[in-house]
Amino acid sequence: VTEEAGLTAAHWAVNVGNFDLLHMLVKKHGADVNAIDKEGQTPLHLAASLGSPQMVYQIITELNASLLVLDIADYNASD
Repeated sequence: VTEEAGLTAAHWAVNVGNFDLLHMLVKKHGADVNAIDKEGQTPLHLAASLGSPQMVYQIITELNASLLVLDIADYNASD
């Protein structure tokens, strides 16, 4: 389920800084950790842009998010 900006529940979990919710959404409910919004950004992009290194680390190591997804400006989450 997405809203107007294309944000998924996974994006919203990152936006409010709730990794436990993100983990549950991905592991128990099959949410796509690499889902993109209208800007082509994944939850990992969002965590990086919010300056949340712990969330970035957890998304990569525990949820196996792709580091290769490019947004519409051709940036990946590490750019």
